[in-house]
Amino acid sequence: MKKLLLVFVLIMLFTFSAGCAVNSNTNTYNINAYCLDNEQLLGANKVISIQSSSGFNTNFADYSVLVKTYAQFKALLASRELQNPPDAFNKQAKTYTSKYFEDNYLIIIADWQPSGSIKLTVDKITIQGNTVNVQVSSRTPNIGTDDMRLWIFLIEIDANQHLENITYQVTEGIKIIK
Repeated sequence: MKKLLLVFVLIMLFTFSAGCAVNSNTNTYNINAYCLDNEQLLGANKVISIQSSSGFNTNFADYSVLVKTYAQFKALLASRELQNPPDAFNKQAKTYTSKYFEDNYLIIIADWQPSGSIKLTVDKITIQGNTVNVQVSSRTPNIGTDDMRLWIFLIEIDANQHLENITYQVTEGIKIIK
């Protein structure tokens, strides 16, 4: 009887703790950038979207940064802002080498959302002067959850010696009715 009770308790424990597991998802898609200075469509840029519902981490704050060199990237990885990143981010970060930064820049955007139900998508990348502008739309359901979700966007762009700044804006998108 005690063994049966122990098995039952263990099954219940594993069943309920399964809902508390760290959930991470990675999507990759391409988006073209548009140069507002000369009204030219630029090449496709790869966007890697990492969503993690690992719970709020006060070290991993909302921010956006334009990374131009491998040394800058390594320093950023060691910084307080990137302490305890999701495993999916660590896996992707290992793919960026000094060779990558010879011809490319990397935009890193981290954005905590108050609900895991909110979906973010990079909609538009424009370049004006020395600034890269990233516009992200959010899709919010009528009924959401109260868990927090970290969205990390890694946007790979061609190197451009004139780029110095980044702006990041989230716009309200479609309300999803379920």
